[in-house]
Amino acid sequence: MKNILTYIIVIGIAAGLYYLYQRQLGAISFFILSVFFFALARHQLSKRTTPDDENGSEKADTPEKR
Repeated sequence: MKNILTYIIVIGIAAGLYYLYQRQLGAISFFILSVFFFALARHQLSKRTTPDDENGSEKADTPEKR
């Protein structure tokens, strides 16, 4: 369901960006895209980190050394 919602959002944004690009406002289109991809990357990164201990520090989800 989340993937479908993401695709719908991307298609909706693409239509708006196309309109802006046709009106010679392409820089606004790239700015909106950069904000969207930044938020998507931040969401993906937050899924990879886990709390290390009760202090609240975060550690990447990597294999531990033996």
